[in-house]
Amino acid sequence: MGVTQQIVVGASVKPHGNKGGWRGVAKCLDNLTPYHLQTKCLRCNRPVMSGKRFCQWHGKHGVPNPSRERIQARALDMMAKLGLLPPGLVALPVWQQLARKGMMTRAPLQMALVLSWHRQEHEPMAWAAAWRNACKACGG
Repeated sequence: MGVTQQIVVGASVKPHGNKGGWRGVAKCLDNLTPYHLQTKCLRCNRPVMSGKRFCQWHGKHGVPNPSRERIQARALDMMAKLGLLPPGLVALPVWQQLARKGMMTRAPLQMALVLSWHRQEHEPMAWAAAWRNACKACGG
């Protein structure tokens, strides 16, 4: 009985053991696992590769660890979304000029300004240093 006859008759070829992947007729639906029973990728919820924890994309590429600047930019975005940034700080021309810079330049300087803002009266030198660095990055 040939492969085409097996498909027509409905006979299925079962997988041989757990190793080596699926060995059967590719068009035979009896050998497919239902989608809701398949193991899903930990990152995107797609079906995983055989014996792995991730799908084909995340198995190869993974998810890169964010840089320090990226983490700071995310924290600043979250603070802005929650309304935690001081309005007086956001209104400063230096802050607005920094907003036009790239993330790698902007995020550390804005985070330094945010962290030194509330200590401005008690530690004026820390605020002056953060302000000076931000002004240098803005070209002024």
